[in-house]
Amino acid sequence: MNNGLTPERRALKAALIQQWKPWEHSTGPRTAAGKRASAQRGDKGGMRGMMREMARFQREFDRPSFEDIFLDDMLEDLKNENGFA
Repeated sequence: MNNGLTPERRALKAALIQQWKPWEHSTGPRTAAGKRASAQRGDKGGMRGMMREMARFQREFDRPSFEDIFLDDMLEDLKNENGFA
């Protein structure tokens, strides 16, 4: 693939980048407040947050509780013990 760089120009750019070391000067959030602000940039608002909350509620609502499972098993055992199968 020809990107317009001659081998000499490419070698020169590589040498300059090795001197410049842009990876040592990378920017980004450094403080906790900056990291929080950065994390919020992808949130565009709208319906997504509400839909996620509704899905979470639905999962909680549909999930049987420990007590429900325990009582159902206990009731089934009592029925079997007393011949009400």
